Order: sequence, then structure tokens, then C-alpha cells
Amino acid sequence: MKKILSLILALLLLAGLFAGCSKTGTAAPTSAEPAAANSGPEATEPAPEPTEPAPEPTEPAPEPTEPAPETTEPAPVETAPEHTEPAGTEPESPEQPATELPVTEPIETEPPVTEPPVTEPVTPEPEPVNELPDSHAPMLFRVTGTDGQEMYLFGTIHVGDERTSQVLEQLTPVLDGCGALAVEFDIVAYENDAQATELTWQQFLYTDGSTVEDHMPAELYDRASALLEQLGLPASLLKYYNLAMWSQLVEEAALMTTSTLETGAGMDRQLIDHCYDRGIEVRDVESAELQYGLMAGFSDELSLLMIREVLDSLDKYGEETAKLYSAWLRGNYDDILALVQEEDEDAERTPEEEALVEDYNYKMLDERNLGMRDKAVEWLEAGDRVFFAVGTAHLVGDAGLVTLLRQAGYTVERVDYAAAPIDDSLAASKPLEPEPTEPDVTGGDPGLPEELIGTYLLLRLNGQTLEEMLLQQAADRGMSEEEFLEAMEQSGLSMEAMVDLVRNQITLTLNADGSWDLDSAGTVISGDWSLEDGALHLQLYGQELGAVLEDGVISIDFAGTEMVFSR
Repeated sequence: MKKILSLILALLLLAGLFAGCSKTGTAAPTSAEPAAANSGPEATEPAPEPTEPAPEPTEPAPEPTEPAPETTEPAPVETAPEHTEPAGTEPESPEQPATELPVTEPIETEPPVTEPPVTEPVTPEPEPVNELPDSHAPMLFRVTGTDGQEMYLFGTIHVGDERTSQVLEQLTPVLDGCGALAVEFDIVAYENDAQATELTWQQFLYTDGSTVEDHMPAELYDRASALLEQLGLPASLLKYYNLAMWSQLVEEAALMTTSTLETGAGMDRQLIDHCYDRGIEVRDVESAELQYGLMAGFSDELSLLMIREVLDSLDKYGEETAKLYSAWLRGNYDDILALVQEEDEDAERTPEEEALVEDYNYKMLDERNLGMRDKAVEWLEAGDRVFFAVGTAHLVGDAGLVTLLRQAGYTVERVDYAAAPIDDSLAASKPLEPEPTEPDVTGGDPGLPEELIGTYLLLRLNGQTLEEMLLQQAADRGMSEEEFLEAMEQSGLSMEAMVDLVRNQITLTLNADGSWDLDSAGTVISGDWSLEDGALHLQLYGQELGAVLEDGVISIDFAGTEMVFSR
């Protein structure tokens, strides 16, 4: 049972087949960071860090002397010097004089000693972390140590559009000058490791014979199922996955149905792909097992709260994601922190729910930040020049990496790397109502044959039928054909149902206006098509794709992947 259900979800990862190539569209929580993830974008509400009261002074401190001017090492790129205290924290100041002097016991023949007035020292306001012009570029910091150690700290976001490619282009001189890229975990390597993905997804399965309907109120289940089915994900195929998985799927579905941003264009994936192309080492700051293990361990109460809050905010989900993305593009530390705090303050929760969310934020942000700091310090002390790229939420706030690294004794200063400001306009949101799936056959190019206009479903992939592909996927996971078919039968599934699911996940539509859309579970790539002398021509970004039309069957060669579609 567990193997077949893990296989089903692994097959749904086909939805990401073209995620890195699309012009517009959407994709999955990868994150789960998940979204920016979740996943949408990753969870960004940092829990407040408890502080200990400073001990009361016992002796008056001497008057402070003028500190010697601080020197910093020259940076390889132009930098804006940063004050060593993050926004929102009190800067260090000399030990302050006691507010009370000891009282001397009065002697009968003398009047009591009068306490002299105490003047409180004036504490200067801390300088803001963000000193660069607004509408500039995502945050990049240079971290240096007293012995010449150096690394770069960059705040990523797990969703994006074509502008993440522009950010990558401006980051390239700094990135290529480093010996390695460090990310939360290498999502490309993870997706290509069948054994690792299966072990991960098994954490999200019910093993007691129950289904998600046994753990979710009927009203909430109906709403969540309707949202997932808009993306072609039948709830019947996901019923054995637990509430933690459903919360990630619902968050991703909300992103895909309300925003034009997509996880396939997230900054993390852009950086990883670039380093693979350039032969730059990619390191893991954490691991997929750690992140998914944390998510799988959250309580049913928290998962239900997350599902309900996402569904209740669908009308503004795309807009809020666009605001966060715009703030990330500007690289404005204070704006990002304000958005995070505003999101947390807007929620209407009971005290018990607030406690659940605070625990979630602490485990997903503050606690992980400590591990990230330790890894950064390890590489700094080893003399490794690393481009350290993690979600922007891990950089900001009193418990963020900028603060933690400064507290560890390193100089952290903002880097002005952008040759020109990045467009920070809000990404478009999608209407809540699902768009019609049938193509418009009216008002198109009169030269295009109407019999070709319409939607075609996937028939074969790289020479394999979909049934052969399913059996191959099972074999890759150590299942024989007999075991696979038996497990499907026990799950109440048929090979035909599985084939239909995959067919409907990847479609090709020839539109009447001369455009075509390749839809991979909501991630859409668009181009132009025409028919000349009986030959079908598909163009993408002005380049001809190898396309063959024969007896109503369309074959295309897309980036080395052979796909065959039919009605």
C-alpha cells in the first residue's frame, strides 16, 4: 500500500517536467518550502525570541571613551557599509551607571545622606539594516571575519517569474567568484533521486488504515478537494496522505490558482541550475529529510488550521504573494519584516491556535536559523568562500542570520551588486473562478484548419506508452510488475485510471488564434503554431520545435524530451 501511494505522488512530480522553462504559470510546494513555498512562499513569521534581563550593575562604570574608528576589508564589489546591529535591536553601549546609590544609615546627631540625582545616558537609535535605495535588488550581504574569512549571504524566494533570471544575471559575477553554492537542500538532485523521494513521501502516509476524510471535517474536506481538483488532482488518489501533506498541497494549489508566480522559476532553482551549468559545487545547508521530517511531524490541529486559513484567504492569496515578491525584488529589509509581521497580526486565532503557530514558526525558522548559522561559521572558519543562499525569511529579524552572524563576531555588510534596478511591480493575480478548459474555436485565424484546434492528451513519453512508464517507475522503486498490479488492486485503483490521470496532467492545446499551450499540471508554456503544406510548425521564443502531425497524432521534441499527443 505504502509503495503504490508513494509511486502515485512521485508520478505527480511529472507536473514539474517543464517548470524551469515556462514563461508564465505555476508549480508545487516545494517547499514545500514549500511555498515560498509553501511552499506559496515559505513560512515567514518568525517567533519572538525570549530575551534575558541584563544583570543590575553593582558599581558605577567609568565614562566611555571615544572608540577607535573601525576598519573593514575592501570588498571585491561595491558595498554599502552596515552598522553592526540589526534593525529592531539595541546597540551595545558601555556599562551604564547604577540608577541608585547605596543609602547610608542615618546617625542620630547627623541628618540622613541625600541621594544625588542620576542622569540616564542617551542611547542612540540603531541604524537600519537596509541602507540601499528602494527599488534596487534582492538582499545580498558580505560576511567577513578578522582573519580574512569571507562568504556571501543571499536571501532567496521560492517562487518567481522571468525577473528571477534578471536577478541571477546581476548576481553572476559574485556567484561565479565563489568556490561553492550552498542552498537549503539541492532540490534538483533530490527530485532525481527516486529512493530519496519515496522515503520522504512515506512519512506522510496513514498506516493505520484510515484516510484523510477520517481526520478532516467534511466541510473543510469538500473545500480542499474542490481546490485540488481544479488542478487535475483527484482527492481519491490522495486520500491516504495525512493532513500535513494536504496542508502543503492546498497551499501550493492556492498559489497555482491565484498567482502567475511559479515555484519552477524560484530563485533557488535558478541558482542551482546555473551552478550545474558552470560546474560550480552545490552544497546542502540542511537536507530534504530534515525539512520534510519537520513538516510530517506537525500536529493535526496545526495542519487543519493551516488548511482553513489558506482556503479562507483565497481571495487575497495571489495579491499577498505578489506583495512579498515585490518587496523581495526591492531588497527592502524593513518592508519584508513589516509584511511578515502584518501577515501574522491579521490572522484571527484563539490563544491555543496562536501557540500552535508560534511553535511552528520557532521550529521552521528560529531553530533552523541556529543550524544554518553553525554551518556558515563552519565554512567560514575552514576558509571556504561560499555563496550562502537561503530563504529571505531566515535573514531578517532578531533571530535571523544577519543578527546571528554579527553576534558570532563577523562583520556583515550590505552589497550593492545590481547594475540597474529590477522591476518590482506586482505580479498579476488570477481570478478565483477556473477558466474554461475548452479552447475558443471562433474568431481565429481563418487559415488554420478547425479540425486541428483543440486539446490533445499525452500518449507516449520518450518512446514509452504511459502504461510502460508506470511499470518502469515501479521497477525503479524496487517493485515487480506483479507487486505493482497487486498493490493497485488492493488500493481500489486500476491501470486505466492511473493512465488517465497522467494523460490529463500533460496536455497540448492548439488555439484558434494561432497560439499553442503546453500545460503540465498548471505550469503553462506558450508559443505559436501554423500549418504549411500539411506540415505542422510549433515555435517557442522564435525557435522551431520539431513537430510532426500524422493521422491526428502530434509528436514534438521539446528540450530533448519526446512527447506524443492525441485526442
